[in-house]
Amino acid sequence: MRTPMSAQSPFLILGLASVAACFSADKPGLPSGAGDSTTGSGEASTTSASTSQTSTSPTSTSPTSASSGTTPSDSSGAVGTETGPGTTDGDPDGTTSTAGTTTGTPACDPLDDSCGKGLICDGAECVAPAEDMVAVPGGPFMMGCNEEVDDQCNDDEYPYHEVLLSSFAIDRNEVTADAYAACVDAGECPAPATFIELYQSDCPNSSGDQPVVCVDWFSARDYCEWLGRRLPTEAEWEKAARGPDGRRYPWGNRAATCADANLDSSACGAAGFLPVGSKPAGASPYGALDMAGNAFEWVADWYEAAYYVGSPMQDPQGPANGTRRAARSSSYNYLLSFGSRVAFRTPDYETPAPDVPGTVVGFRCAADP
Repeated sequence: MRTPMSAQSPFLILGLASVAACFSADKPGLPSGAGDSTTGSGEASTTSASTSQTSTSPTSTSPTSASSGTTPSDSSGAVGTETGPGTTDGDPDGTTSTAGTTTGTPACDPLDDSCGKGLICDGAECVAPAEDMVAVPGGPFMMGCNEEVDDQCNDDEYPYHEVLLSSFAIDRNEVTADAYAACVDAGECPAPATFIELYQSDCPNSSGDQPVVCVDWFSARDYCEWLGRRLPTEAEWEKAARGPDGRRYPWGNRAATCADANLDSSACGAAGFLPVGSKPAGASPYGALDMAGNAFEWVADWYEAAYYVGSPMQDPQGPANGTRRAARSSSYNYLLSFGSRVAFRTPDYETPAPDVPGTVVGFRCAADP
């Protein structure tokens, strides 16, 4: 159906004593009260604030440790080595030690990463991400709507295609209101909006460990750069959400339940944002949480409806220009089955322009090894 920065790097080099191989209502998804929408192609160039705003590097006023929210002790469902689309493996052959030294020989490949569970290749060594991030090993995965498991495909989710990504890390949780407030207090990020002119709407109350919302794309970018990180690309976000096997939801292909995601006011009673990480049963294959529901998430790319038709196979960065930035996931006011789909690309009424904050749009950060 075609329907602060921490003064430390976000990565820690691990010594390896021995290692054999170091290397997702009737109209699908419409939120309660939302009107009809159209998805723009995003092909027109823009002279938006992206050319006039600059980000500020972290300063000595930055907090002493990078955190995007709470860090649950249980990251169930995490996977390790990838051996190709649809195939995952656990720990690699051999043993990994946190003491000692590396072999001294560049022996890992960030595009064919076999470092093992919780580690990723930086091009020479296996490294561990910061404690508040999860490792996503480099290699191929399938992107777009997989009709074999998903009957709610949208036109902008075609074609279903293979993408080869380099190793990266992504925040385990959405950036919280408290974490973002630290950047505001440091003078590096603007405060979240309290009223959005375009919608003539007050912003919802998001606080504490709930995901920060009502920040535009530029503010999300600046926060990540303040931590020495960046926004993930659309492809990176989708791989972190689904892994290499083409699944429909972050947790697999079984039907979505209220225990998996903060979604659906009618079925699950979802009435607002929950603290990040409140639905561990919905963890992605790599242990990322809330990749379905709670809040939409800004990503780095410009949005283009037909981008998948001719996108690069390796490390796609999105269109060169556009009219709006892409976002992924969904928010608590979307239907459970549709809003949990990992292939779902955010509609234009949620993110009409990069300088317009969204009432249900937050973000998380990524980092290179």
